Amino acid sequence: MGNETPVAPRDGKITLTLNGTPFFLRGNARETIQVESARKVIANSIDDFTQVQGNNNWQLGYFEFGSAPDTLSTKDFREMECKITSWGFSWA
Repeated sequence: MGNETPVAPRDGKITLTLNGTPFFLRGNARETIQVESARKVIANSIDDFTQVQGNNNWQLGYFEFGSAPDTLSTKDFREMECKITSWGFSWA
């Protein structure tokens, strides 16, 4: 399953660097705290996704523009429509 890695307290604390790999903590933990990171999630299309436009402040669509893409505005945004069939859903 994995390797056992002993850790020792430093100044009475143990700090673990987490990533996408699961880990198992064996032993007693009095408390856990999340340390603030310089990286912040501002949007998550997986967690926030719904099949309804506007839910969780998401709109799925595209910009329609002519020859000057640097002049896009919100009026150029075209929302897509969720089509639900017996095969599932798609955006069109």
